Amino acid sequence: MWVALPLCLLSALLATVENSFSYTGKSCLEPKNCEPGPFSLTYAHNVTMRVNIACCDTDGCNAGAIPVPTVSSIPNGRQCLSFFKIWADGWQEKEKELLACTGAEDHCVEESGILTLGGITLTKITAGCVSPGTCVKRVGERKYAQGMVEMLIRANCFRAPRAGVLPFCCVLGCSAPPFSRHRLLLLSGGIAGSFCALAE
Repeated sequence: MWVALPLCLLSALLATVENSFSYTGKSCLEPKNCEPGPFSLTYAHNVTMRVNIACCDTDGCNAGAIPVPTVSSIPNGRQCLSFFKIWADGWQEKEKELLACTGAEDHCVEESGILTLGGITLTKITAGCVSPGTCVKRVGERKYAQGMVEMLIRANCFRAPRAGVLPFCCVLGCSAPPFSRHRLLLLSGGIAGSFCALAE
């Protein structure tokens, strides 16, 4: 069935894992898929993602370019448990670590899901420091551009605790407030992982 797509999308992404990868998207999209940026994410071992998304509703309004955000390297006194695990042709995993957040990245995020970029499909389980704009992301499918689809199975975003205030609680039976332990089950393939989260 033909569906009218009333918005135009302009998006830019810069990701660094071991090498840098950039992507620019221009397309039409449904309003439910508009999650405007900018926002940034930083994971353990210098894995980063910088994203900017703009949506508009007039002809040709997504012409031109849009810059990705920059992130200050100055610590902001907050911290998040961080890990990064993706599956493409095999698992690539970065060890968990307590990450000192910098600049405007004063929230923690935990996500799991499937990201499709063109002909590439990635299964991901991630956690790290993010800017507040990242918290607009919700569980479910989002079609950001032609060939760019994200299906989030879990998306949890919360204010990052201050460094040294309380220890992160990452063991079975942990009850040290305000932290609670969660277990993550990624439904595609039954991949399990554990992480800590600030109880809300």
